[in-house]
Amino acid sequence: MNCIGCKTKLCKSEGKDCTGIRDEMLCAYDRGDNNSTYRNADELVSGGKAGRFSRIEELALFCRLQGYERVGIVYCYGIEDLAGETADFLSSRGVKVGSYRCTLGGIRENMIGEGMGTSVNCNPAGQALAVKRDHVDFVVEMGLCLGHDVILHRMLEVPHTVFMVKDRVHNHNPARALPGYRDANDEFIESLDASYNMRPPAWLKDKIDNGGEIVILDLRPPDSFLAGHIEGSINIPLRDLPARYTVLEEHKNDDIVCVCGGSVQSAYAIGYLYSRGFRKVHNLSGGFSRYKNEIGEGIVVSNAPLML
Repeated sequence: MNCIGCKTKLCKSEGKDCTGIRDEMLCAYDRGDNNSTYRNADELVSGGKAGRFSRIEELALFCRLQGYERVGIVYCYGIEDLAGETADFLSSRGVKVGSYRCTLGGIRENMIGEGMGTSVNCNPAGQALAVKRDHVDFVVEMGLCLGHDVILHRMLEVPHTVFMVKDRVHNHNPARALPGYRDANDEFIESLDASYNMRPPAWLKDKIDNGGEIVILDLRPPDSFLAGHIEGSINIPLRDLPARYTVLEEHKNDDIVCVCGGSVQSAYAIGYLYSRGFRKVHNLSGGFSRYKNEIGEGIVVSNAPLML
């Protein structure tokens, strides 16, 4: 078959069958728990829920819908921190989680193949066997090397999903190598208006005066913030933004204007926030210093920064 080369896509538009095996396909959904699994998968996106949950949120919900009591995270040692965060997230959602590092068993390469190296290497067969020994109901695979994942899949006797694949060049997102792939950075640059999302102080003052839903995010260090800031601002220094941006989640549909000393740090901040799903991001032109000089009023000196 060559579905990519098909010009009509009548399967989607008119429900046409070009395979000749549709009856066999339908019968497959009556085998085992395929039907209930399909329904539970649909539950993640039906009724307008598509795009509402992140993949890890879908994963936690799917485990609950499926009734998986023991979930095993099979992972590469190189992403152990991320595997730990995944385990913590699932555990916080009531999922019982075990974990299986690729180096378990302490097997050296030359124990598998004569003439290979002496370092302890990945052991996907051992991971599969350990999962079986522990009677795991469902496996979440994270970052196994290409080929090692093939061995794991061959040997697993339980359902599994791939949560993360390894791509050392493209930060574990192999789609980035494709010329047609577009990520949030591409979308951000193309979304910029003629002013590159720069907003003059008068624009912000008008928003404040008219009671608009706006978040003023001050990116300067705490000592600069305390010495003077726009009333109602939230202080998150730029370097802290990756660790703390989630406190802004409830404001994803509000305007967020980023403020720094000039406008440079804010340019980085609005791009970063856009990549995390915030679409109404603005850069205060000239930063706090320009706002103070041109507007003057509404400047506050305080003893403690307002933080979320």
